[in-house]
Amino acid sequence: MNKNSTKNPRKIKVGKKFIGPEEPVFIIAEIGNNHNGDLNMAKKLIMEAAWIGADAVKFQKRTLSEVFIQDMLSRPQTSSRALGATYGEYRQKLEFNERQLKELRKLAHSLGLIFFVAPFDLKSAAMLNNVRMDAWKIASFDLTHMPLIEYIAQRKQPVFLSTGMAGEDEIDEAVNLILKHNDQLIINHCVSVYPTPDEDLNLGAVETLIKKYSRFPIGYSG
Repeated sequence: MNKNSTKNPRKIKVGKKFIGPEEPVFIIAEIGNNHNGDLNMAKKLIMEAAWIGADAVKFQKRTLSEVFIQDMLSRPQTSSRALGATYGEYRQKLEFNERQLKELRKLAHSLGLIFFVAPFDLKSAAMLNNVRMDAWKIASFDLTHMPLIEYIAQRKQPVFLSTGMAGEDEIDEAVNLILKHNDQLIINHCVSVYPTPDEDLNLGAVETLIKKYSRFPIGYSG
């Protein structure tokens, strides 16, 4: 029997809300980088998320030198809509600093929203630890980044784990590492194609995750 299976799935408290059996569907508004680096646009998106009834908003954070090679950062951008002359300038435009993220968190909380950010590297995670988020997100991109996963798990806060592109052994390894430090885990089925065509959603994988990891809430990230 899988050690992560049980007949009594548990609820996970995130902020002032619970995720799990007999609880309403928990909806996360993925703001990501759709603010284009504009703080006012990010605030507007948070307000829209509250208006439509979302439970949480999520952003992303990267330290460019940690996740991109210099050759890629130096590539020129030729589109008239580009946010910078190079790919690096464009990517940097999308990054909010600690002060700005705290400002966004404050707004989200004032509207009753849970606030969290997905770090893509350890430097970003260390900065986000100062932001005092309600939860953490491990993106599919980082499901095999064990140092990052362990750092996040050690924060002892709820963790959303996305599983796009991952095999069963990789998911097991990530889950078991998190559980060494923290059992506040929500696992999300994910197909890393955006937008995902209906025929590629593979929603049967949700049932597979429920059976294998029935101790934990299972969701969908798309």
